[in-house]
Amino acid sequence: MLKETDVSSWQFFLESRSDLDADGTSKEAGSPEPISIRMWRPKPIAVCTRCGAVSYNANLINGQCAQLIAGKRCVGVNGSALNADDWKQCTACAGSGNRGAGRCGPCDGVGWLYVRR
Repeated sequence: MLKETDVSSWQFFLESRSDLDADGTSKEAGSPEPISIRMWRPKPIAVCTRCGAVSYNANLINGQCAQLIAGKRCVGVNGSALNADDWKQCTACAGSGNRGAGRCGPCDGVGWLYVRR
């Protein structure tokens, strides 16, 4: 569901682009493709010490991972990953979490790679 701010942002974007029609298509002949706006996934704040599953909820830090692996709950713990240097934006999907029509493989759809050493 679109929020009012999403709609107003889109309208502002279109107003600033004189080369686009109201539906986002190019006014140039032979260019019926609508433009796409790249969306970035938020940076996770926790990562499981065992399976690598990520979390966006600070309340889950230091708690047991909820990921199911082969029908059993993971035994790992959600470790804090709040430092700016803990994550690197995935270059394969440019942070969107998607490649083509599916989920990005290198980041598993997260858009970020955990790089803390």
